[in-house]
Amino acid sequence: MAIFTCDSCHYEMSTSDDHIGKNAKCPKCSQRGHITPDPPENVDTHDADRSIPDPAPYIDTSSIPQMPARPKHDSTMSQLDPRLPTWASLIIAVSFSALGLLTILGALLFIVSLSSATGAPQEAAAGAVFSALFIAGYVITRSIEKVVRSIARR
Repeated sequence: MAIFTCDSCHYEMSTSDDHIGKNAKCPKCSQRGHITPDPPENVDTHDADRSIPDPAPYIDTSSIPQMPARPKHDSTMSQLDPRLPTWASLIIAVSFSALGLLTILGALLFIVSLSSATGAPQEAAAGAVFSALFIAGYVITRSIEKVVRSIARR
């Protein structure tokens, strides 16, 4: 007996020996497949599996140096930034909080100035002033943060 094997869906079926070596259309998916002789039943298939390499032997990893464990969190460190002292984290938090409050106040002043603006140039000027003040506040706040971090790291 011969075996038909589809190249696409791997469908197999037996057929007569007259068709060995030919290609045929798969009855299941209509793709092409080939017909090969049926291997004898008494062939040791274990020898065919020898091409697969054996798994690697067990390796004892106890002698390999391990990474040191991370230190546990120190309760004396700040909750805002665990690498900075408490005073430094508080200064940074206060400066960013002040920036937030000033941004809210600036937005309210911007809205008030828009309501009193009589034309597009005045509205644009109010927006430019608000943007400039916000950017300046952000730059100053980041500068304060960098100075405090550098002092705290000494």
